[in-house]
Amino acid sequence: MRTIKFRGKDIETGEWIYGHFFQRLGHYPAIVEPRPRDGKVMYYEIAVEDTTVGQYTGLTDKNGKEIYEGDILRGDEYPFNCDGVDNYFAEVVWADNVCGFYRITHKKANSTVRGISHGNWSELDEEDIKSFEVISNIHDNPELLNN
Repeated sequence: MRTIKFRGKDIETGEWIYGHFFQRLGHYPAIVEPRPRDGKVMYYEIAVEDTTVGQYTGLTDKNGKEIYEGDILRGDEYPFNCDGVDNYFAEVVWADNVCGFYRITHKKANSTVRGISHGNWSELDEEDIKSFEVISNIHDNPELLNN
């Protein structure tokens, strides 16, 4: 069975919160996060910044880290890496028109390659993702995608 969960930044602390998405009419979106307390698991509704909410893709990177919508990935294979030099990053996005997660290729700002792979879309799949690692996300380091 597929694991469905989300993350978002706590509006008060700026920390990432992981759990189930929830939104009451007229309120901030929230993540319901399980936390251990007194030997039991308690569930806390934490208001999060709506622009930071991203869904878990159901996939993990080459290091076993969960991949979420909005993550920035570094790839080991061409065109992302060539002769040990990182030329591109990938941004994880949800594509409404096909109801699936994709990666968009972004040329690194200091890369000297021509950039013909910049803007390419590829479906995110379990086999392909084995050569990628999560290095950040679009909320914490948006400058990684500026070229």
